[in-house]
Amino acid sequence: MSEKDDVAAWNERLVAAAKRGTIVDLRTGVPARQYDPATADQWPVDRNIPARAIREVLIGAHTDFDPRGLRIIGARITGDIDFAHITFGFPLELIRCRIDRPMNLSNVSVRQLTISGSHLPSLSLDGAHITGGLFADRITTHGDIDANDATITGQLILNDAQLHNPGQPVLTLDGAIISGELFADRITTHGDIRALCATIRGQLILNDAQLYNPGQPVLTLDSATITGELVAERITTHGEVRAPGATIGGQLILDDAQLHNPGQPVLTLDQATVTGGLFADRITTDGEVRASGATSSGQLSFNGAHLSNPGQPALTLDQATVTGGLFADRITINGEVRAPGAAIGSQLRFNDAHLSNPGQPALNLDGATITSGLLADRITTHGEISATTATIGGQLKFNGAHLSNPGQPALTLDQATVTGGLLARDNTANCGVISAFRAEGRISARRARFENHLDLRDAKPQPCGTGHLPINLDGAVIRELTLPTDRHIAIDLSRTKITYLNTPNDQEPQYPVDATGWEIGDVHGHIRTNHAAATRWLAHRQGTEPSRVRCTHCYLCATG
Repeated sequence: MSEKDDVAAWNERLVAAAKRGTIVDLRTGVPARQYDPATADQWPVDRNIPARAIREVLIGAHTDFDPRGLRIIGARITGDIDFAHITFGFPLELIRCRIDRPMNLSNVSVRQLTISGSHLPSLSLDGAHITGGLFADRITTHGDIDANDATITGQLILNDAQLHNPGQPVLTLDGAIISGELFADRITTHGDIRALCATIRGQLILNDAQLYNPGQPVLTLDSATITGELVAERITTHGEVRAPGATIGGQLILDDAQLHNPGQPVLTLDQATVTGGLFADRITTDGEVRASGATSSGQLSFNGAHLSNPGQPALTLDQATVTGGLFADRITINGEVRAPGAAIGSQLRFNDAHLSNPGQPALNLDGATITSGLLADRITTHGEISATTATIGGQLKFNGAHLSNPGQPALTLDQATVTGGLLARDNTANCGVISAFRAEGRISARRARFENHLDLRDAKPQPCGTGHLPINLDGAVIRELTLPTDRHIAIDLSRTKITYLNTPNDQEPQYPVDATGWEIGDVHGHIRTNHAAATRWLAHRQGTEPSRVRCTHCYLCATG
């Protein structure tokens, strides 16, 4: 049979099937092992359909087609596939087909497009208009699916797809509009999924996806708008997930995800807006999570997460706004947590956290505003916690904490304002074991303001440290201060204004104090009634004369 006759015969057969509403299923009578398009080289020639025959059906003036349209299963589509600019008012289905050459459907208009389970080199849908959705689950490609500026009125389904185009885009949706959801559960890609400035008016689902493009973007959503949620639980990536300037109308869910891009960003959300919050509990990252200038109307949750970017930022929230709080209990971080200038509208929680960035900042909250307190009971740090000029609207809790930054600042609160209490006491963990507050390094809160209770009674140096814990409160304003009871302390209270000073009940503090120019409203403890004890304590500094002090309620005034 000549090629022309072959095209005419297939055209007649396809038209007849479309009118009857039947499926042209070419798998009939073949072994099940040959259902897979990967075996198409073993298929008999009678399963070959010329692309020209399908084109003639699509451009024909057929008003009597069944509403289910043209449906083909198990065919090998041969020849050039140029369906560009065609308007076909019915669904087109090419299911489990082997498509030999790139498909050109740019600027096509079709009721619905289904290519589920098919194998094809590439697909162009630039400017296409697909009314009823694009169904491409289980497809295999070895090039790009281009759908720039396309309009898909229904869903885009890519579940279990395998898209291969290493180092290049595998799916391009720049400027596209998808009225429904984009489902890509269990998708595997080698290359970049790109959707610059795209609009997805439903959810974007990537659960259990595996995206590979090492050192380059694997998912690019710059300035995209996703009306619903972005859900990517248990996703695995090797490369960068990018969504700077994006708007996500629901939640961004990355629970149990594994994101890898060593020494580079693994997740970029700079200037993004996430209305429903970011949930990344138990996430594992190797690289930087960035959300500088981002806005979240919900919470950020990193409970049980493992973030690693040694010696560099592991989590960056510079100038971010998080209305619902940041929850990072039991988090483990190797690298820096940065949130200078951030606004956290609820609590910031680091209970039982492990932060490690030796000799450098482990947690940077300089200039941040935290509305409802920083809760870090039993936190362990290797590096500095810095919150200079920060405003903390609730309590600042370090009960049972272990802070280590030998020879350098371990906790810096210079010029900070803490509305609630600062509690640095021993703490009983859930297992009943007492966790003692320990610090190696310097604690500094110069010119800070504590509007409630600064409770340091259990503060002690690390047993393996240098032997003393320096505490600098020079120029601070403190409503109530409870001094440490341990003797291995050195405290600077120069120019400090204290409304209520609590000291040990049985004896004067056994460590040096610099109290030059301090002001005290009232004193409780042994030195309140024991002039000799007060004198001994104030003279403890380098064996000097007692410091000058203004006080109206205790024997300390006798030293002035």
